[in-house]
Amino acid sequence: MTPGIFLSYSELFDRQPTVDELIELVKRVPLRHATFVLSRINLALRYSMQEMDRPNLAKVHEILLTAHMDDETIGLLKQRFPTAKCDERPVFLPHCLMNVLRLVVTHCDPEPLPKTEEDEFVRYTIGRACLMMNNLLITPEEEKALVRGSEDDRRIELMVQLMAGFELTNSSKADHLMPRLEIMYRMLLKDPGVKSRIALQCEGFDFEREFNELIGIALERWLFVLFAIYAYFLHGANALAPNPNYMLINPATFCGESGITQEELDTVLSTISISITDLKLDILNEKSTDPRYDFVSFRSRPLFSIEESKILPADIALILEKCHTGVQWTIHDTLPIKQRQTVFNAWGKLFEEYVHWLLEGMKTDMPIKYIRSPNWKARSKSRSTACFSKAVFSCPPSLRVVSFPATRATPGIRRSSLPN
Repeated sequence: MTPGIFLSYSELFDRQPTVDELIELVKRVPLRHATFVLSRINLALRYSMQEMDRPNLAKVHEILLTAHMDDETIGLLKQRFPTAKCDERPVFLPHCLMNVLRLVVTHCDPEPLPKTEEDEFVRYTIGRACLMMNNLLITPEEEKALVRGSEDDRRIELMVQLMAGFELTNSSKADHLMPRLEIMYRMLLKDPGVKSRIALQCEGFDFEREFNELIGIALERWLFVLFAIYAYFLHGANALAPNPNYMLINPATFCGESGITQEELDTVLSTISISITDLKLDILNEKSTDPRYDFVSFRSRPLFSIEESKILPADIALILEKCHTGVQWTIHDTLPIKQRQTVFNAWGKLFEEYVHWLLEGMKTDMPIKYIRSPNWKARSKSRSTACFSKAVFSCPPSLRVVSFPATRATPGIRRSSLPN
């Protein structure tokens, strides 16, 4: 996504909103209706962001702005930003929507059913909530840091602040991720050499066997159903041609003629979806250094049910993310604590094999040779022969050491659905 400045509440209403004010605002809307509106905005936004070169992103921002801003706000926008393009000063961004969704889940009334006559009120309330949240995504200290110090100091501060939301905003694209899944889980995991290396170095661990025994479904089928769910939501995501029939999942009718069995669907949903009640408990129990950018509750279970027959995505990009990182976390959640590190060690070895496959097969006219797992000769007996490099690029007259550790998980990168 091209760097830009999101539009905030204070730029239109000349004052800084407070968290308490924002909470009181979202309390006015019923939970079921509000979550549907937020999910619908996310679908439209993510669809336009996944398109090649994003030709419709500006138009989608315009549609979202018009649909979720009341007359007062639109009037102020036209008055103060008469020439600004909607995609240059956006209101709706993934991390903004996720933060508003967190407040909606924890503070809105879950009982009332959505009513057609209240739709405009709910949309306008959510739109204003997003404006307010944009102000709250940056602290007063961060604002001051952008205007003080040298030019280099300000540049570094801006880079640091942009990095916080970069991962979520610029999620992996399906056309990039699917070839990686094909290589890692359908090619490398079928390779006897790769399987034996993982088993030898990771206490006999076998991804496919462990996944099947622990989760109750073959790994390949789990990935297939997961991607089918992602593709299903894409059918209703295009804001230029929306299809309400694909904006939520009814587990009783989803399978249809897809070849997916009800048992397979139920098994997959048990690993990636959560009830709204349990989601609220997870959010309230979050232990986070910075809640603005910590979305473990949503990343662990990117789908949530507002009632038995209605399942919504918190963010469809997180469903796609599950296809890549979700395999090891799904196994992790079912293992005893003492065995969980083995999963990440094994996944690290698999990822190493993927990098080796990728770089060994690269085609280039440059005089580069890729050497996997080099052995280094110690200069003296007092020096260890251990080396943490995983590979070397030989590019005469120099060597470039490569390291891609992927064997240790820390609390800061947790994607588990478990609270601790």
